Amino acid sequence: MAKVRRGLRLGSQITETRARGSRRKVVAPPDPIDIIGIMARTSRPRTQPRSQAILAVFFFLVAIPLYGNTLGNRYALDDSLFITNNAYVKNGIRGIPDIVRHDSFQGYFREQRELITGGRYRPLSIVTFALEYQVAGFSPALSHGINLMLYGLTGALLYLLLVRLFHVEAKTRWWSAPPFLISLLFLVHPLHTEVVANIKGRDEILALLFGIAAFHAFLSYCERPGGRGIVKLAAGVVFLLLGLLAKETLIPFVVMIPLGLWFFRSEHRRRIGVVLGTLVLPLAIYFAARMVFAGPMKVVRTVELLNDPFALASSRERVATVFKTLGIYLRLFFFPHPLTHDYYYNQVPLSHFGDPSSWWPAILALGLAIFAAAGARRGSPIAYGLLFFAITFSIVSNLFFSIGTTMAERFLYIPSLGLAIAVVASPAISIVRLWKGPAAATSSRSASSTPGCATPSSGSGKRLSGTARCRSTTSWMTQPIRRISSTPILASSSR
Repeated sequence: MAKVRRGLRLGSQITETRARGSRRKVVAPPDPIDIIGIMARTSRPRTQPRSQAILAVFFFLVAIPLYGNTLGNRYALDDSLFITNNAYVKNGIRGIPDIVRHDSFQGYFREQRELITGGRYRPLSIVTFALEYQVAGFSPALSHGINLMLYGLTGALLYLLLVRLFHVEAKTRWWSAPPFLISLLFLVHPLHTEVVANIKGRDEILALLFGIAAFHAFLSYCERPGGRGIVKLAAGVVFLLLGLLAKETLIPFVVMIPLGLWFFRSEHRRRIGVVLGTLVLPLAIYFAARMVFAGPMKVVRTVELLNDPFALASSRERVATVFKTLGIYLRLFFFPHPLTHDYYYNQVPLSHFGDPSSWWPAILALGLAIFAAAGARRGSPIAYGLLFFAITFSIVSNLFFSIGTTMAERFLYIPSLGLAIAVVASPAISIVRLWKGPAAATSSRSASSTPGCATPSSGSGKRLSGTARCRSTTSWMTQPIRRISSTPILASSSR
């Protein structure tokens, strides 16, 4: 409480007036939101470590009622490519060296084939299938059960990461805190059904799981580098490399991890720079291994529409269709119906910018980009969520290169985390502004007039500690407190 009282004294505005030769002080009461912000910095979070562990176990167990019905399912779709008809998987442990040394399709085709731009090098999930075969043969129930546990583990690690990033107000109930709401929204979202229910979708689950683990490791380095800083950096490198070996959709994490540290831990700029430099290592190792074992990444030209739905499309049609699919993705996030396991050719017809279904998502994307850029300057969690979505979605958007299919719900698995962050934070901003009333803007300006967040008239001459640059101290809801034909035709889930 002593720290809270000191914070209140720093937040008070002291003005001095003279009346009849005497000097008296008039102390203006601090803004109630500023009090909450100060308490958030000076008091322990309401969610204690024991409660955090209990909630992490809760998120792990939530996956069971959500997807327990998949345990009775059998193999389907691309499981034949990577499990049942994969020669390397059928060799069990002995096939693991071949899995690591070859393109992911070679175990099925028995030869190197250039079917899709960039090829596919995702050995980690296939290695797990080989280990399963070594232990239990072909057992779809076991495979579905492992997917279930990995998904639950992802939810638990995600919650623990968000608890570390968001400094929740002391009086906030655990069920209304952003870490809980974001994790719950992400974990129960129906769009993830394809990833969890399809055994082959394990590559997506493993990628995000190890990406979150890498974020934990690098965050630990920034918070407490100490004598074990090298160990924490090495752990982050290993986790990120494993995620990349699961699926290349984790490549944007090379940007999102340091960007997240900058948003939520801006006071550790030098350490963030070290993390950014370290992230080059797993990325270089991954591309080197991919080059050596799977061959150079080539742009494959094909007229087979089921392997490249944009093969006969013009550049304008392609870009317009990309924005059309963006609109579909956003609609499915907010209203996930109807859902389907795949989107074959012409399920989403080629479009043009005269079609409203193409130009309104383009306008919306531009508006969100401007909003995110403005929010990034203030360290808004909404801005980070939007940037997380945009950057992780870019690699599966077909905007820069064709990925072999128009769209798929599994492609939104990692990007949906960014949308969950933005959606959970967005309503809270309106509530805070409504509570603060017309004086909010004036209070915010006065609070940020100096780097120390203390106005020149405060009379203290001290700076609030804990941040390298002044950010609004209202709460997590507006700013962070601390700083996802003849040519063989592949099923779409292989992309």
